[in-house]
Amino acid sequence: MFPLILLVAVNAQNSSTILCPEGCATGCLTDNTCRRCSVGYDNDNSCMNCEWYNRNLNMKTIYLKNDSKCVKFDSLILKDSWLPPEEFITEIQIDEPIVFDLDESSDIDTGFCFYKNKYRFGKWFKLLYNVKNSSHVRFDISQIGSENTVVTIDVTNSAREQNSDCYAHTVSNVNTNSKRLHVPVVSPYKDDPQRNMDDFYFYIFVHLGQFSKVTIELNAKVQNGRSVSSRFNLTLNNTKYLTEHPGEFITWDVPLEEYGTLTQPICYSTYRMKYIAFNVEFNGTGKLLIDATVDGKMNYLQEYDMIFEQQSDLKCVQGWSGRRHGVLSEDAKAGAFVTIDANENVERHFAFISEDQRSNFVVKFSVICPENCNYENGLGTCSPSEGKCRCKKGYGGSNCHKLCYYDNNWQISPNDNLCYFGSEKCDEYCNCEEGTVFVDHRCLSEECASGSIGINDECSAKSEGCTPTCKCDSSRGFHMSSSGICLSNLCGFVTDPESKNSCIPKGISAEIIAVIVVLSSVFGLAFLITLTILLFFVIQYKKTDIELFKQQQPTYHFYITGSLNKTPSVENRYLIDPITLDFGKGTEATAIMDTRFQRIDLRNMSKNKYMMIIFHTPNSPKYNFHFDPQVVIIRPRSGTRTITCYMTIYCTTKLRGMKIPYTVWFSQSRRTLNELSMLLKDKNFDEWTNEQQKHFEKLSKTVLKRFHHYFTISTDAASSTHIDMDELNMSDKPIAEGAMGRVYMGSY
Repeated sequence: MFPLILLVAVNAQNSSTILCPEGCATGCLTDNTCRRCSVGYDNDNSCMNCEWYNRNLNMKTIYLKNDSKCVKFDSLILKDSWLPPEEFITEIQIDEPIVFDLDESSDIDTGFCFYKNKYRFGKWFKLLYNVKNSSHVRFDISQIGSENTVVTIDVTNSAREQNSDCYAHTVSNVNTNSKRLHVPVVSPYKDDPQRNMDDFYFYIFVHLGQFSKVTIELNAKVQNGRSVSSRFNLTLNNTKYLTEHPGEFITWDVPLEEYGTLTQPICYSTYRMKYIAFNVEFNGTGKLLIDATVDGKMNYLQEYDMIFEQQSDLKCVQGWSGRRHGVLSEDAKAGAFVTIDANENVERHFAFISEDQRSNFVVKFSVICPENCNYENGLGTCSPSEGKCRCKKGYGGSNCHKLCYYDNNWQISPNDNLCYFGSEKCDEYCNCEEGTVFVDHRCLSEECASGSIGINDECSAKSEGCTPTCKCDSSRGFHMSSSGICLSNLCGFVTDPESKNSCIPKGISAEIIAVIVVLSSVFGLAFLITLTILLFFVIQYKKTDIELFKQQQPTYHFYITGSLNKTPSVENRYLIDPITLDFGKGTEATAIMDTRFQRIDLRNMSKNKYMMIIFHTPNSPKYNFHFDPQVVIIRPRSGTRTITCYMTIYCTTKLRGMKIPYTVWFSQSRRTLNELSMLLKDKNFDEWTNEQQKHFEKLSKTVLKRFHHYFTISTDAASSTHIDMDELNMSDKPIAEGAMGRVYMGSY
């Protein structure tokens, strides 16, 4: 009885400290575990999330989270495509500013850019434009009033009948009351020779991600040429300070999301990316290290020149990629890592570039390898990865000069006033640092030199186990104690009575042993009870073999003759959410050999027909996509069906923007759909026979509708040594050949 009474008493004692969320309608059983959630909360027993909005119900009521509370709103825009109805879109004109308010009474909608909290207070605009007007259009956004808030602006050039593209994005933070968004003018019909010069609309969604109130002025302006205004300047004074202080660095928090400009960078002109410019002045000795790997985010760096001082007329000097390759790249962080030499051209122009428009990151500037490590004299070489010089024996310091003290010997004279190189508080030229006292070739604190203990000292120099520098002598087996003395690592041992030259641990008294036995019995029984309960719940779940989801799935013939390319919507009688898959990584890259998953909700909106969806997974050794299940048949008038997509990446390859197609079939006969799936299984276009075509046409007579569309992958593969050989451009002929093999020239 005693162990059970003890457990109940402990539970009663801690009941007053149980954490219970605001959305709990009843008392919590344990921390954040509720019997029943309040109205407006997802009834998952945690009561921390707002009720999931079911778009199939076509209701304007939605619950949004304000801090820890879910608030009800009735202002949701109902729509059947990515754009709202025209009545919710305000048309604007060039050089005609418009002022509007955003607050909790504004319309609630989802935009065309991805956000974790996708339902947002916002307002839609459109601007009629033409590629003949200018090369760029500029949107000026200003917050009117003294209290600023975070405002997000998204722009797309996609037409209503097309799939939406998050074309341009920026954010105005609380410290900024005005913002300019430069957008390249590219027609959504650029690939259609008959329409590529037609007028088209830019659609603008200005929105809030939080509960606040703001008055905004929006103005569109024509702009010709690029905008390359610098956001950061590393001046001569900065680089001079870094040269004089080896090991120190200057950091820059790169605000790419807020101040970056969307364009085709001059050194990467075939890509549409966001860039942010900065200037560098460096004419000293050594190398300037630009390190953008702190956050491990993929980015590029370019250097450019301005021709005739015209900012729109640029010339690429050099570009650097932040992607890692080679044997040692497995654990290396992505990001530009570049060293530049001093240049007579005092001011140089650089820009960081990223495909991810929200990728803010940190850059560190430092000067390494002064005097080029005396490389010309054969004394050392510069190692950017280590951020210092590699010096020959007997030489060292920041520039590979001759060491004053090396291998327990003085290499220079006189040395009476020099400290031992490598000892504490002794610099590279064997001089004591400021604030220390020189005593017998050592640098001591003033307290240590006077026989007391300083702030950074561990012990008194004359006490047992303490070195002359007031540190405990670990080489002799001493360590620091909280009482300011050095204790031997042998403390707690006694002489072995059977061997006078040996030590054994001190014994434990019989009373302590008895207490330990009793407490062990009590807590042991409690542990067994708890373990039994846990095992009962564990065996209820079936263990999932993750290797199963790394296997290639069967190929289904992608037969789309007579099928329509239709996006998921109520109008098209089927819903799939989401169709953009990032597998929970957001802006981070996915590691090689890592298996990620994402759940996908399916819904048959037909009232009297069965719906079959076939996911046509790619067959590639570079990656594997596994849908569980691959073929889904959903009866009419049923609820939401959830499936899981697993992704495993086997090499560093291009994934972002990849499409995975699927086909949707409607029929009143479930048997027909099953036969169709079996007919298409393990078939492709080359293996499709006339007999199978005839059988397909016979079954298709009872198929009333057929659609096809695709998922879009929105994550990247991390850098690794496993590179995609298809993206490796290598010469056919070797440039060198020897006993160890052949050498080819190539680029990746």
